[in-house]
Amino acid sequence: MQCGVLKLDQPGEGIGQIPLYCISGAFYGEITPPNVPHKDLPILRGTAIPVPELAHWGAFFLNEGSNHGYLLLAPRHWKVVTADTGMDGSVKIELQDPSNPQIRMTYLDTGSCGGCAIQRIGSYFPGMKAWAEEQGMVPDLPAFENRSMLNEHVVQYRMQKDAEAYQTFGAAYRFTGQDHTAFSMLEIQAPEAQLKVVQNMLDFFAKYPAAFVY
Repeated sequence: MQCGVLKLDQPGEGIGQIPLYCISGAFYGEITPPNVPHKDLPILRGTAIPVPELAHWGAFFLNEGSNHGYLLLAPRHWKVVTADTGMDGSVKIELQDPSNPQIRMTYLDTGSCGGCAIQRIGSYFPGMKAWAEEQGMVPDLPAFENRSMLNEHVVQYRMQKDAEAYQTFGAAYRFTGQDHTAFSMLEIQAPEAQLKVVQNMLDFFAKYPAAFVY
């Protein structure tokens, strides 16, 4: 359901906008928030999508409360197929291209499950396997073709799937504090020819990887 627009302050190009689609999710906790935010989302600054290409994109938003939710960028014709929030605050959102459901994206956030976050940080981030094991968790290392750290908190990667028509591209976010550990990830399955589209989605995730406060 379109519920407004998301405004983007493009460097050197002024203010552009894309449709905002509010997701109706399944909530397994005690409270089910309204799916429409109670006020307009703020203007986003520093996005790297040229204004002529904005007609291709939509913003998908899962509202989680009175001031936050999860904000994703995807081609505007894509459809939401899953939007679940667990009792521990974990979130899973899946979108797919309705013309080819094999082209899809999955967003995951481990919520308040600290052990889940530690296990996944050890699995996805270079050099963190031993740290996770010290915390009592056993990482499950995926078959990466490559990985690169974008900054202290975000890694981008590509899975090793040489014989398949669709490649898997992803990015993951970590936060490790004294009293809080967090992990989220975005993974996209798409053909190599759509790499530019995929990279725009991953770049957006790298800017807004966790709960979006408005």
